[in-house]
Amino acid sequence: MPPNTFSLTPPADRVSRVARRIGADLRASLTFTGLGPDARSGLSVALAALPITLGVALASDVAPGPALVAAIVGGLVATTLGSLPVVITAPAAALAVLTGSIVDRHGLPGILVATVVAGLVQLALGVTAFARLARLVPQSVLRGFDVGLGALLLIGQLPRLLGLEAPDESHVFDVVTHVGTYVRDVSPTAVGIGIFSLVTVLYLPRAVPAVPAAFVAVVVPTAIVIATGVGAEALPMLEPGALGLTWQLPDTASDLPALVGDGLLVAAVCSVQSLRTLTLVHADRTEIDLDRELVSQGVANVVVGLVGGIPVSAVPKRSKLALEAGGTTRRAGWLASLFLLVLTVALVPLAPRIPIAALAGVVLALALRLLGVRELVRIARVDRAEGAVLVLTAVSMVLFDFEGGIQAGVIAALALGLVRGSRGRILLEPGSEGAPHHLELGGPLTFVHVASLDRLEPQLAKLPAEHGLVIDVRHVEQLDHTAASHLLSLVQRERARGMRVAMLGPLADVQRALVAIDEEAKALFAMREQDLDRILPRSRPKYAHQRMVRGVERFRSEVRAQLSPLLAELADGQEPHTLIVACADSRVAPALITGAQPGEIFVVRNIGALVPPSSAETRNDEGAAIEYAVKVLGVRNLVVCGHSQCGAMKALKGGEVPADMVALANWSRTAREIVPDLSAFEGLDEATRATTRAQVENVMSYPVVAEKAAKGELTVTAWFYDVERAEVLEWRPDQGRYVDLGARGDEQEESDVRRAK
Repeated sequence: MPPNTFSLTPPADRVSRVARRIGADLRASLTFTGLGPDARSGLSVALAALPITLGVALASDVAPGPALVAAIVGGLVATTLGSLPVVITAPAAALAVLTGSIVDRHGLPGILVATVVAGLVQLALGVTAFARLARLVPQSVLRGFDVGLGALLLIGQLPRLLGLEAPDESHVFDVVTHVGTYVRDVSPTAVGIGIFSLVTVLYLPRAVPAVPAAFVAVVVPTAIVIATGVGAEALPMLEPGALGLTWQLPDTASDLPALVGDGLLVAAVCSVQSLRTLTLVHADRTEIDLDRELVSQGVANVVVGLVGGIPVSAVPKRSKLALEAGGTTRRAGWLASLFLLVLTVALVPLAPRIPIAALAGVVLALALRLLGVRELVRIARVDRAEGAVLVLTAVSMVLFDFEGGIQAGVIAALALGLVRGSRGRILLEPGSEGAPHHLELGGPLTFVHVASLDRLEPQLAKLPAEHGLVIDVRHVEQLDHTAASHLLSLVQRERARGMRVAMLGPLADVQRALVAIDEEAKALFAMREQDLDRILPRSRPKYAHQRMVRGVERFRSEVRAQLSPLLAELADGQEPHTLIVACADSRVAPALITGAQPGEIFVVRNIGALVPPSSAETRNDEGAAIEYAVKVLGVRNLVVCGHSQCGAMKALKGGEVPADMVALANWSRTAREIVPDLSAFEGLDEATRATTRAQVENVMSYPVVAEKAAKGELTVTAWFYDVERAEVLEWRPDQGRYVDLGARGDEQEESDVRRAK
């Protein structure tokens, strides 16, 4: 069984197995091969981590020491124990507000206890193989959490950016009131430094990716302050013993129950943040052991708390930086901690000269990244309901507190998921005899189906990769952001092990949901059988029959039950309201186009939608069907429907029929007798429209049709189905042209302009 699935293996056995894997990983890393790239990676991470860690300390209302201890020690422990070689663990901006809240209520001893409790909880979840619980949190809630944190960080750092003292209370309203009260004391120097740091962190990576922007954002203002002597509020002194091992208990035992609750919240945030980092940075890796990663993060937090540090989690930006800088083994993380220690020791004399406004600018840049405005807009466009959950979570966090915001978001997301998710369908059928494996998804798929999608991984892992995989999403009515993210992760894992994957027939909303997460998902969309041939690796001689069988099975299991009252009524006879004469072309689907239910339309299909006149002496099945539908069934509407790019019209307009196709040659000879001279028309579609009108004249030659039409009991009309636009046009004799069916006035003029373009 893959390591990132639920397992019934006893915890002792699991721990023993993980311990063996850790030993093997460490032995593989303790070599000198490839040391240069890992050293460059570690140095790059350390240069970026130093100012960010100081900024997180500032936002967390703690001295620099506990944050630096956490970054050095936590990074070292988590790198050693984690399942992936290059994952950077440190105090994260996403934890700063929560850490600061606990520090405000319980002081530094309180956050140390909460950190240890959080680590023990993570350790327990990892050992008991419940790491995947963190993945069940809806993406809308997670993004709302990020947005709320970003807003809180943004507002909380405004006083420092403006050169003002921080208020005694950290609530949003208190901060805003404080800034308003002391706005006259704003320091232009602090504002200038803060804006410089903010712009540097946001835009320098775009111009020069190799330069650690956060380091530049702090070093340059510090150098200017030292060189010019400009007055600016500076960071508190870093004492020589600032990184010494410290451990304190709260002053009163009454604080312990509250700190346990805080520790549970810290554990939840750290776990979700860490697992999200893995899926964001290492989405293509198949060997991620989520339980082991949670164990590594848990041990790191326990150790960090015991030595006097604030909580840590895996961080995506620095993990990605480590990979981009060339890191390939655990040495990159180890060296990052070592270089950070060296930089910290070197920093001690300079600490009192580092402008707080520079660090505030770095934190503001991190806050803006957490807000992620573009992603918010994408989520809102894909799914307004999920966007509402996101906004509710963020607003609740800003106006109330962490617990209230998360609870409000989870409750709203659960209610939304339960309403939407009751009809989701997931069915995997292994391929055989050369056919690809088939995964059928149906109904609305939401975050409540994440566990079901995850349970597919061990099943897919057992299937031969060379067959390929078709993910049939034709019947997925809705795909929320969470389910879409997990579905794409599943696809990436299968492709990473050599499986070719195609997504069959996604609806427009489903396409938008997938593309909003990954633009490259477009390459997987297969709207036609030919697209499957392009994407999948081999011929599929029996696949078409299998698809028909699945369609029948789906009709039997789902559609039949829904339509059973109607089908029972139709058992004794039919009373269709419309007869449609349509081409046999597979692109023309009268029931789909008209939205008709069984029993509503009587359909006659042939090559070209041709109708011989009533005087025709040859076999006339079309005429017989018309007379039966009009006289016996009593249809009240008769439509002859041609379509764009019609192969029959192309053949009649000048194409040649192969000599070995005798029946088709006979059809071509007799068909030319009942169509206009198509050589007179320049375009194929123009010829088809004229032919369709001519078929209406042939229909009217039947006495039963002419009689009913004359009495006003039957309407006869010509339609033209534009396949490319998926639009139906109707012939209007009073206007002498085809118009979009149902369009009137300005709407039709706009349609004509679009079609002309």
